[in-house]
Amino acid sequence: MQGTVVREIGPCMPAKGPKKRVLQVRLTSICNMHCRFCVRERTSDGREWREGIGATVMTVDAATELLSRSMGSPDPPEGVEITGPGEPLLDASTYLFLRRLHGMYPQLFLSVRTNGILLQERIGDLIRSGCRGVTLSLNAATMNAGERIFESVIFRGRRYEGSDAARIILQQQWTGLEQAIEAGLAVSVQIARIARVNEEEIDRIASLAEMIGAERVSVTDFDGRIA
Repeated sequence: MQGTVVREIGPCMPAKGPKKRVLQVRLTSICNMHCRFCVRERTSDGREWREGIGATVMTVDAATELLSRSMGSPDPPEGVEITGPGEPLLDASTYLFLRRLHGMYPQLFLSVRTNGILLQERIGDLIRSGCRGVTLSLNAATMNAGERIFESVIFRGRRYEGSDAARIILQQQWTGLEQAIEAGLAVSVQIARIARVNEEEIDRIASLAEMIGAERVSVTDFDGRIA
């Protein structure tokens, strides 16, 4: 992927003030949704993991050690973002890591990058764990684009495909966006511009997200082919 940002204030940080240095940490490769442009394999429980990133996933202890070293550097980070590929809200290590960092470094801005499927259900857990911000991947505003992007989703123990998957994903993402903002989290939206799939919706997604209250909206060009 090659990025072209059309709207940006800062990477998963509050909109006010200058950009800050953010340490990104990957704690899981498991995901609960399958986008058509994402290469995945499936685990025995039906969940999917992003091919080729297993070696980059860290344990909570390893990630804590990495951050501790970074905090002792001449230019320490001012924030930590738990990111993907993989869906952080699925994994208990996300909340453990957040709680640990919040206790060790309460001044850090802690955030999570998510596909939003579980955001409504986990907002309380995130806030109690010390999370202050969320970056939501949001690539569709209509079923037309959603059906072309989303192949399947695992939601509340069931697997959905096609239009059923797209409907659930769109509902969960947009409602999660609203509720996260209402809960006081600093919310960013990241859009992947996919040629001939969602190009015509980019402005609509960005405008709706900003109207709801997203503090920043950024767009990344996807240089690949959708299945």
